[in-house]
Amino acid sequence: MLPYSSIKALGICAAVSTSLTRVEDQAKQLMKGLPHMRTALLVGGLPLPPQVHRLQQGVQVLVATPGRLLDILHRKDVSLESIEMLVVDELDTMLHLGFREQVLEIIDSLPSQRQTMMFSATIPQSIENLASSILNNPLYVLVGQASTPSPSVKQTVMWVEENSKKKMLFTILQDPKHYQPPVLVFVDSRMGADLLAEAVQTKCHVRALSMHGDKPQSERTAALASLLRGEVDVVVATGVLGRGLDLCRVRLVIVFDMPPSVNEYIHQIGRAGRLGSNGRAMAFINNNNKGLFLDLFDTLHPLHMQLPSQLVNSPHLQIQRERRERKQSAREDGETSQTDQHVAENWERQKHSSAAYMQRQRAKRVKEQEGSKAKHHRK
Repeated sequence: MLPYSSIKALGICAAVSTSLTRVEDQAKQLMKGLPHMRTALLVGGLPLPPQVHRLQQGVQVLVATPGRLLDILHRKDVSLESIEMLVVDELDTMLHLGFREQVLEIIDSLPSQRQTMMFSATIPQSIENLASSILNNPLYVLVGQASTPSPSVKQTVMWVEENSKKKMLFTILQDPKHYQPPVLVFVDSRMGADLLAEAVQTKCHVRALSMHGDKPQSERTAALASLLRGEVDVVVATGVLGRGLDLCRVRLVIVFDMPPSVNEYIHQIGRAGRLGSNGRAMAFINNNNKGLFLDLFDTLHPLHMQLPSQLVNSPHLQIQRERRERKQSAREDGETSQTDQHVAENWERQKHSSAAYMQRQRAKRVKEQEGSKAKHHRK
């Protein structure tokens, strides 16, 4: 194993490689002028040997995705025994079922004596509980309101039927009152991103491109650079651009296809209005998004937004309200619905996973203490 004991800080995130490149760039800017400060970027989609070679040169800060970091750890190409700080970004994604085991395995490889910081704009209660179970005496810092859209983004929610979405998008992009390039358009499929970008370029006569996970990393990096330099007018993207990026030039976000959750919607519209600037967001909804109606209404109604009458008066919204009221009543009466049972079972699995993690951490601390005593005895 290569000892790299100089590594002091580790940042991990589930974001796409393109956004982590920006994170590393910002870290370099912050450390500019400091002696002996080097960074390494460990992400998938790029060749592994250059990343290992960078580690061999000695670094103090790692920025990594969980999968690539574990690949390197399993190859014994890096030691994290000197890590003093762990930063976990997009916490709600990182501790979700798809990434949780990877994150816990990485934490297992770190010293028990360290500082851990976790960040996200949206942290559901279940994720907060899980995070608390793997931290010691955590301190919570809240900036603004949790799981609430940024107040610097003016939102407009529009009822647009599926077959009218393209026409509405073209109308917005051809209206000088709304069109403020560069514009970021979110869709729900990779093929949809490609096709819609071509249609926008042809119909609206603007520079448009698409971005999604199927594109090579080099192409995604070039596209993002073009967006940040203002060389492209419209970017049509899947959720790969929904988190972890300060797109300072973007003033207008259009949610063409609603994401699967309101939390993801909050992240997507948050790409506008960054770093103290104001932005706008326009979202298209219809009955295809009926599963989001209650959460969307509960999130936006307190902000005194004018919502489409089709949403406010939707029978789907009323049905979801009644279903929620029945569940609340059942819980108060000591009853448990099948859905509640599923949630309870899922939380039990999370607790068992966390309990196993805590047991490993205790064993590791005991081992570290014994090693420290043995070392002292030899002296």
